[in-house]
Amino acid sequence: MAKKGNIVLPALAEPIAKVEDIVKECVKRHIPVDVHHALSDNDNIVYRVTGFSKSGGANIWQGPSEVICVTRYETMDDLQSFKDLSGVAWRWYLNYKDREPFTEPDHNWLQTWIDEGRIEAKVETVTKYVIK
Repeated sequence: MAKKGNIVLPALAEPIAKVEDIVKECVKRHIPVDVHHALSDNDNIVYRVTGFSKSGGANIWQGPSEVICVTRYETMDDLQSFKDLSGVAWRWYLNYKDREPFTEPDHNWLQTWIDEGRIEAKVETVTKYVIK
């Protein structure tokens, strides 16, 4: 229990967002996740999720009530769900899609982004003439 003035605030039994739920969803969707060889400031395990365009990947770990996500340039986001993590990866893709070699979305996120309605596949037929 925390105390603020004369008011006693009940401690949260569990964080609202759990890193384990986000990691589990990544695994279900075949998005690579590794255990990073470091601990967060609050002594929690740091996971590395790949597929964030120029950022390369994101480090995520459990915060007090949210999941902390840090990408390139020490960009920090608070995550409440897997969809928030997908949104961070999407933002990195949108910011660098006009630069080589980041013009194509990361294949690990394609199906997730299709499912979320962020992107669609456009099939084109190309005829190529070759000498016999």
